[in-house]
Amino acid sequence: MRIDMLKKLLALGTLVAFSFLVLFNDYVYSQAETPLSKAQALFFQGKYNEAVQVLDIYIGEIKAKPEQKSNLAAAWYLLANIYYEVGDDPKCDEALLKVFSTLPGFDRDASNYGFRERVMKAKAQLAGNLPVAAETTTKPVIPQKKSEPKTVEQQPKVEPQAVEMPKQGASAVVKKKKKFPLLLVILGVGAVVVLIVLLTKKKKLTLTVNLGVGTIGFPGVTTIYTKGQVINYSYSSQADYGSLQVKLDNAVVSASGFVTMDRDHVLDVSAIKLTLTVSSPNGGEKWRVGTNHNITWASTGSIANVKIEYSTNNGSSWNLISGSSSNNGNYTWTVPNALSSTCLVLVSNIANTAVNDRSDNAFLIIEPPSPPSVLTLYNGESYDFSNGSRGYCTGGDFYYSSSGSGFWSNNFGQRGIIDLGPQPGIALEDISIPSSGYTRNGVAAIVNHVYVSLAMEGEEGHYIVFIVTSLTTSSCTIAWLYR
Repeated sequence: MRIDMLKKLLALGTLVAFSFLVLFNDYVYSQAETPLSKAQALFFQGKYNEAVQVLDIYIGEIKAKPEQKSNLAAAWYLLANIYYEVGDDPKCDEALLKVFSTLPGFDRDASNYGFRERVMKAKAQLAGNLPVAAETTTKPVIPQKKSEPKTVEQQPKVEPQAVEMPKQGASAVVKKKKKFPLLLVILGVGAVVVLIVLLTKKKKLTLTVNLGVGTIGFPGVTTIYTKGQVINYSYSSQADYGSLQVKLDNAVVSASGFVTMDRDHVLDVSAIKLTLTVSSPNGGEKWRVGTNHNITWASTGSIANVKIEYSTNNGSSWNLISGSSSNNGNYTWTVPNALSSTCLVLVSNIANTAVNDRSDNAFLIIEPPSPPSVLTLYNGESYDFSNGSRGYCTGGDFYYSSSGSGFWSNNFGQRGIIDLGPQPGIALEDISIPSSGYTRNGVAAIVNHVYVSLAMEGEEGHYIVFIVTSLTTSSCTIAWLYR
């Protein structure tokens, strides 16, 4: 837009400059010319009456000044030339005699053969002391040029002039075309041509198209258009992409529409790749039949609903969990009675099932928990959960002291025991096993508190979860789950 305006201003400036040069040229010319040069210019333009008037005034001003003899002779010579052009031979001869009377050594080439003869005649007349005609006052009115041909053949003039002969008794007027400097003419014509081209030429504008990955449509590439064109556009995302966004000059617009090329424009088209990523179960989990667990996943792009499936044969076949679930990243699943150690979960986009993800590794569906075993430990008695044997402060996984000090680790190699506090109504198998906080020293036995005993690394049944169900001065009864 700005460049177009600058071009127009440039063309207008050229025209103004041309006009200024023409006016300045006339002004400078008029300021620099003398009466003699002005008369000569009028003579060349065919304005003989005006030239005679200028010369008459000029001769009257300088004829009494001896230092102006050269200019006075030149003025008479120009006057003689004018009279010759209009056919007034007597006045031409009279003016030539004035030239050589004023300045005998005056010498000026006469290109016209006839005029040159009269110059030579005037010189000869003065050389033979022939009488000189009386001085007369020049008149601005030029007599009619003779119609009969001259006896001596005239040579062509250097600058031919179209002479218009006056009627009888009228002033002689000769018209000439005014001449302008060639450079000004060329500049003027060039400026007009440039202005016409700039005003009529249709500007070319660019529609820049940035087509992002996963998007399709038209126009697909940057294209040059003519100003004023209306361009239709339409875009969409590929199958595994979504969240299409179209921007026109950084403003969000509809996916299909029109662009009017009033200036350069930019279309940015983008889409987000649709992804689903299962985070749980993702391998190694042991989910018991009948328990509830959360299937979780993350997603990118615009996915409204998902289908959830599970496999018990490492993905060879799939069983439906939910045909359509909101894509909120979480689904609570009750584990079915389908024991397997090669289980996977698959989450798919309903709109495009090619967008999906499954567990990275297999998880396990294991047997439902048996009712907890009940065990009574007496003062100082230990119990080995791996083989069911009892001892007295030795062997086993831990022992109980009724003296008030509670449960103790049975040997230095064990990690110890931790009290998780009261957790009524929670199944033992759903207890989260802490990774720290265990002690080998006495941990007080409290009814309805849940405890965890960690055995040695690598020992079968790595940890035991139990709850104290009753307590006497000499014994402690626990319900336990051997894991």
